[in-house]
Amino acid sequence: MVRSRSMYVRVKREKLTVFMHVDPTDSVAVLKGKLQELLQKPAEDQRLYKDGVLLEDNKSLVELQVECDDELAVAYLTPTDGMRHAGNHFEAVAVERFDAGVPKDEEV
Repeated sequence: MVRSRSMYVRVKREKLTVFMHVDPTDSVAVLKGKLQELLQKPAEDQRLYKDGVLLEDNKSLVELQVECDDELAVAYLTPTDGMRHAGNHFEAVAVERFDAGVPKDEEV
């Protein structure tokens, strides 16, 4: 039996970065479950993206070519008129870059 190596990915939303220890054979749904515990957001209210592409819940990270130290973005379901799943509208992906507030002449 070949055992896959564990890895980590960075999951980002706005100014938040979460480092997640995962297995390449984990599905996106499993990763969302781990995020649910940390972020207190139900897995079904999350969408994960890699390079702007929505990741399918039933696919494994290795199938989606997610590698160690990859950056994923998470977007949340936004309630409409107080109803959780009315229209299933998700927020736009918003990840602030670390250097976003550094003026160009001060960059290193």
